[in-house]
Amino acid sequence: MDNMDSFESLLKWYNLIGRFLNPIKDGHLFVRRDMTISSIQTTYLPEFYADAETKFVNDTLLIRTGINDKQSWRILYTINDRPASACLQDARLITNAATDSHRDQMAADKLFSSTAYDAPFVILSSDLSGNMRKDTLYAQRPDLPVSSRKPQSIRKDANGILHIDATSPELNEKRFLSALTPDVKGLCFDLRGLPTYRFEDILAHLIASDVKAPATEIPINSFPFQQNVSWHINAETLKAKSPHVDLPATFLCDARTVSWGETILMMIRQYGLGKIIGQTTAGTTGDMTLFNLPLFPFSMTGMRMRCMDGEKHHSQGIVPDRTVPVYAKDYMTDYDRTLNVALDDIESR
Repeated sequence: MDNMDSFESLLKWYNLIGRFLNPIKDGHLFVRRDMTISSIQTTYLPEFYADAETKFVNDTLLIRTGINDKQSWRILYTINDRPASACLQDARLITNAATDSHRDQMAADKLFSSTAYDAPFVILSSDLSGNMRKDTLYAQRPDLPVSSRKPQSIRKDANGILHIDATSPELNEKRFLSALTPDVKGLCFDLRGLPTYRFEDILAHLIASDVKAPATEIPINSFPFQQNVSWHINAETLKAKSPHVDLPATFLCDARTVSWGETILMMIRQYGLGKIIGQTTAGTTGDMTLFNLPLFPFSMTGMRMRCMDGEKHHSQGIVPDRTVPVYAKDYMTDYDRTLNVALDDIESR
């Protein structure tokens, strides 16, 4: 590295750290953008996003612009005259994840970010019929766009099945219990993403008695090079709550299900609380720890977490009881294949 005497060289250093850490398979590994300049001064490497949502589905990049409006998903071909696949590969090289599918989605989220406010992105995309369109997006948002078109935190379909969005910040124990009317026949919990931590209170109603949570294994290093490492092992107890809810349940997951969501699924599988349906999860859970580097610190998982049967979890993830393939066409036609399979599964029990 040259001396960091310009904004460009600072950005180059940040990206170099990202590439250096890239081989480490950890979905909790984030190079932070806050910088310590001296003992009393800090600053922040800026980042702005265009108003667009992206997905990588079976080698196809999809984009939805103006995500707060009724826009549809389109196939993304080029960004600023470069193949979108090449731009995605560049983003992969500075993206940390434990599984390829989780890395793909996180890299796709970075496609329309820039350190420069109002940076333009000229994109070429098409709909399902092949109608091409060129648009220009601008990096103006200070954070990653999140779709506001998510369904209600709890909704009931015509067959009496509750669909509970576990990632919704609106979800809580009181709302869940009040939705359990006598005509409810089954529960479908959507864990595709990072569930709210208040989901623990809901989980407590699904167990008949107190249960152990997955054990945390914290390394104790006494010698260099991780020689003779010992472990501090601890497992918290989840206390059962009344009323006990004993209804057929399914739990949806995919590559976005990470950390706390995977810990939940470990308990679901261990205690037979329902069927897991979807795609393999991100393969990263456990508390994070922070490491300081010159200018940019980074965080990563600070403990070992295994499945409750002792099997390896890190970089493997939770494999569903029933894997459901998804296709780009599903998103473009607004068809949630995983959810529909789960609802059919509950109705057939």
